[in-house]
Amino acid sequence: MTVRLKVLVILAATAVAMLATLYAAADYVILNPFLRQEQLNAQETLAVIREGFNDEIEKLDRANSDLSVYDGTYDSMPKPSGEFLHSLLGENSGGWLEQQGVNFIVFANSSAKVVASSGFDSNAPREAVSHRD
Repeated sequence: MTVRLKVLVILAATAVAMLATLYAAADYVILNPFLRQEQLNAQETLAVIREGFNDEIEKLDRANSDLSVYDGTYDSMPKPSGEFLHSLLGENSGGWLEQQGVNFIVFANSSAKVVASSGFDSNAPREAVSHRD
């Protein structure tokens, strides 16, 4: 092996070793802190989303509890009328559904049979009420 070839091999090996050391240092100093920060931000965002979701569930639970203990709702389940649903839920955008931030409600009897439902498309102002006899 000539001296030129030996020098070329040593320079190439040194360059590869320096690049590997530089990559490892950059990975440790720059990349790892950013990964940790990204994970923290993701966890905080998920916590906020989870809290908001739980708040919405609690709000719906309260609203459903209010409707479920109302005797008029219980008495009307065998044969609900459109008048009853409108008196209970209100009209269109000023009604209960809009105030609670939901698009539909389903009334079911103790046998889990759907006896009435009401809902609306949030993109259209018309309410659609459906009863089953």
